[in-house]
Amino acid sequence: CFEINTKNIIQISIDGSNVNLKFLRLFKEYVRENNKLIDLGTCGLHVVHGSIRSGHKAAGWHVDSVLNGIYWIFKDSPARRSDYIAITKSDLFPLKFCRTRWVEGSNAANRALTIFKDKNVHGKRFRFTTFHYVCN
Repeated sequence: CFEINTKNIIQISIDGSNVNLKFLRLFKEYVRENNKLIDLGTCGLHVVHGSIRSGHKAAGWHVDSVLNGIYWIFKDSPARRSDYIAITKSDLFPLKFCRTRWVEGSNAANRALTIFKDKNVHGKRFRFTTFHYVCN
């Protein structure tokens, strides 16, 4: 029905449930018959997010726990926030990290790296707060 040069294909995605359904159906049939390509689904971004998450999990880095932990320590806690500002002289707080959007989490990770030194100072001053909760 159609010819396709598989050497030039990186990914085929769709933007909704009714877009290019005939093409997608024919292409999946082609993949089943030829076994030269791998069907990873219709959204490559989900595959990328999942692979990054799996890589972090396999490496044992616990990046998601650290980024979520330092965010939630200060979320809805005016007393902790004011103590942190008084001790570190910084009003830069962690950003929220979404565990299902790894590729988009770079802002939260960069902010955490920027203020990590201040978090450590706060954790040493108040042994039972901030980074102590994240690590244990």
